[in-house]
Amino acid sequence: MKEIGMDFTYKISVRKFLKDYIRFLIFRKITKKGLDLFFRNKDIITPYPATSGQYDAHLNYFITDYSKEYKDFLIDIGANIGLISCQNGESFKEVHMFEPNPDCFKILEVNSMISLKNTDYFLNNFGLGKEDGTFELSVPTENWGGGFINHDSNPILNNLTLKENSYSHKHVKLKNAQNELENLFNSLKEKKLMKGIIKIDTEGLEEAIIKAIAKKTPNNFKLILIFETWNKKIDINSLISDFGDRAEVFKFSEKTLWRKNAGKISKLFSLLGFLFGKPAITYKTEEIDKNETTIDYIITVSEK
Repeated sequence: MKEIGMDFTYKISVRKFLKDYIRFLIFRKITKKGLDLFFRNKDIITPYPATSGQYDAHLNYFITDYSKEYKDFLIDIGANIGLISCQNGESFKEVHMFEPNPDCFKILEVNSMISLKNTDYFLNNFGLGKEDGTFELSVPTENWGGGFINHDSNPILNNLTLKENSYSHKHVKLKNAQNELENLFNSLKEKKLMKGIIKIDTEGLEEAIIKAIAKKTPNNFKLILIFETWNKKIDINSLISDFGDRAEVFKFSEKTLWRKNAGKISKLFSLLGFLFGKPAITYKTEEIDKNETTIDYIITVSEK
């Protein structure tokens, strides 16, 4: 057997050196204003926050604006790696995050440590649902933010075609939303923290969580709930009925310079509208017809 001697050599060509160095300079330039967080490089949610410094800019500005009044707490149910909590959390006195995915949770721990130095934050490595238990979580390999509970009771399964090699699967813990939120609300109430924002992104479990919030929110609390849902059959009337007359429902409307379903060239030409001072995209909050279905909902809950 040949002995290993100190005769190792590795050469980098001028071409490779220059190519890598130019990439390095470009990367430093385009990420100069990026969020100071850890990202998964090839995940589809990474490019915008890593280069623009914001994740869901309209949501970021909405939370920033309303945190001036609802500044006591932020509850992030489906926190993922902390994109919402870490960019907005320091506007609140307390931040509570729930994330069942063990891989995301490891990154969430580090990102929270980096970003939330001046506020109290609490991490929970479990999700919220109808009942306590261990469930299968299916996570798209290119979108860790799209993980969903793979169970017959999850309504979004009706809209999905699962390609086995496009998902990883792991077992995660869910806890009864009513019990957990009741304990959390009682704790906040004892500290006189009664105005807050709750963001929910749970890929199908929204209804159970919102109904739990409705049943367990103390009378003297004021809340703003922001949630995304891909359940096209969601019954918003049923969702808010448990709030009594405390709740109003709104949506984020989006107006763009280009037509809906416009192609790339059409979008490019429509951007010439900036010459007339027009914004490319405008987001507004609007009250909605309770029979209307959308993707992004806002529910405001007043004191009783």
